[in-house]
Amino acid sequence: MLLDQVPFRAWNRVLYVESGDGWPAEEAWRRMGRGYVCGVDASSTMTELAHRLRGVDGRLEFKSWDVGTLGFADGWFDTVITSFAFHRYVDPVAPLFEMRRVLRPGGHIYILEPDRKSFGGLFALWDYYFRLTDPGHVRYYTPNDMLRLLGQAGFAGGRQLHKYQRLLSGGKLLASAVFLSAQRET
Repeated sequence: MLLDQVPFRAWNRVLYVESGDGWPAEEAWRRMGRGYVCGVDASSTMTELAHRLRGVDGRLEFKSWDVGTLGFADGWFDTVITSFAFHRYVDPVAPLFEMRRVLRPGGHIYILEPDRKSFGGLFALWDYYFRLTDPGHVRYYTPNDMLRLLGQAGFAGGRQLHKYQRLLSGGKLLASAVFLSAQRET
């Protein structure tokens, strides 16, 4: 769903943050046709799996990151994509600053995140439950919270692209996500 919101262009360089087993980064690479995609993940186990399953040297690569520093030069990427990551970041502005740093001036970031206000606030209850049961879960955000965080990290033109909310979707009782975009100023 997120990738349907991204305008891919041949020969671009795309960074997919928290790429898991690499499937979303591979799909981005396929949609682009020609170019470079790098998927990064905080889990070295997932990064190794992604590399083994999907890696194509020089075109589709996977690296681990410490949620602090991305090992790329300033302005290296044309597009940054991330999904379902921010609820695990203690300080979500810090990784946004780093994503902004590696994004070229005029480049865009695309974000897919759960919406804390979904289903009349039911996700807020799930948020509370996950805080108690999952040590890696920090909190869910509302779309306005995410737009504010993007602004704090120096992104401009933050906007909500789409909202997905379904009952009984993909094997889940409730599915909800918000798609956001912002631009690094030139």
